[in-house]
Amino acid sequence: MLILEERFDRMEFDGYLNKKDSILKVSQIESIKDNLKEFQNSSIIMESCYIYDSVDSSSFIEESKSNINKIKGKESIEIKEDELKIVEFKKIIGKHKNSADFIRVLENNYFISGGIDNKMIIYSPKYIKIKSKELEGIIYNINKTKILDRDIELIVSSDDKVYVIKFDENYYTFKFYKEINGYKFCFEFNKYNYILGDKSGCYLAYDLFSTIIDSKRKMLITNKFYNSAIQISKNLIALTSNSILPNGEDKLIIYNNLLKDIRYEIKGYSFISSNSSNGLSIITKNENKILLCACKQYKKYQKNGILLVNVKLEEKEKIRYFYYDTGKFEVYCFCQIYILDKTNNKILDENKITIATDYFLVGGFDKNKGRGIIKLYKIIENKTFLESKIEYIQDIEIEKKENFKGFKGPITSIIQTERNGDLLVTCWDGNVYLLEKPNIELFLFYDNLKN
Repeated sequence: MLILEERFDRMEFDGYLNKKDSILKVSQIESIKDNLKEFQNSSIIMESCYIYDSVDSSSFIEESKSNINKIKGKESIEIKEDELKIVEFKKIIGKHKNSADFIRVLENNYFISGGIDNKMIIYSPKYIKIKSKELEGIIYNINKTKILDRDIELIVSSDDKVYVIKFDENYYTFKFYKEINGYKFCFEFNKYNYILGDKSGCYLAYDLFSTIIDSKRKMLITNKFYNSAIQISKNLIALTSNSILPNGEDKLIIYNNLLKDIRYEIKGYSFISSNSSNGLSIITKNENKILLCACKQYKKYQKNGILLVNVKLEEKEKIRYFYYDTGKFEVYCFCQIYILDKTNNKILDENKITIATDYFLVGGFDKNKGRGIIKLYKIIENKTFLESKIEYIQDIEIEKKENFKGFKGPITSIIQTERNGDLLVTCWDGNVYLLEKPNIELFLFYDNLKN
């Protein structure tokens, strides 16, 4: 087993006009000027490229909105004020008591949310609440979903119980199909393979919901409690724990299901303790993977931050990781941004987002501001994949409206819908929010200029 002990200091961000409420990077302005010289016989006004939202950003938009153009071939397209907004509030589609902890997309484009009110709520593809169901305990996670005949099969992790629940989408009814007792965490990968977690340890199980789970169907991975997991590749699974958990530890392990061995360990980071796995996300780069891990301070010696794990998938995996301290910003979740493939002329797929960008959203809680925050980051590729890093771009300020006064708690999960790119966001204020698809056209335009 290879023990990774590399440590990296947080990335320093310099070159800003004002580090607290900055508008433009000096280096970006100079780069824009250099690139724009290449366009001859064109009238160009480019007053903004990266817009850093802050309490003062509205005045900057006022200065820029009147006459901002971008060049697309020989065509000049005027950018309106609305096009400068990255994300806009649309409506609240669901409400949980006390806290909304996660939202997932089902295989038929329905959605389901859960929270500490012991309730799960199902929404139609048009974001309409159609059914709710209350269980005996807190719903920590809904892991794998699949369609069987007319039923949607859900694997639900609750207080010391894992359920298989079927939802009939024709009659909007729930059926409790199978359950096992004694586990707080369940993660399904591949087919009929499961990771189970409880205070006694973390286990690999096969054919979990058979009548009898004997020693042949279950084997110990570690005698510590791990409560979050994500699949990196066909045989690699990442699991995290935290020392604040009963029998937990501040560690990430990468388990190889084929070799039945823990291949890597990364020690000393305070991974978020939620059982929902919202704090783990995979970004695919060609054949390789970037794992994003949310870290939160629970004890004095722990820190808030993002652990970036670059996994080069070869015959023998190679891993390198970097840590980014986020200060008073507590990280809870991630969401990679996808955009529409404008070259796809298929009528049925015309509204589907299929192109992955290097930009991703980070949801969490700003302790200084006392409210939930969404931040925009970007993957920065170096000459070799293992040197890939991340860069903070800006906080995303969403315009307040009559029925939206901001996020009054940590943002616990963000997902982007495939059909039109809208965002669904859950928050500890109990609400499930619907936001407009992210507008990152100016960022992508600037990236194209650099290339």
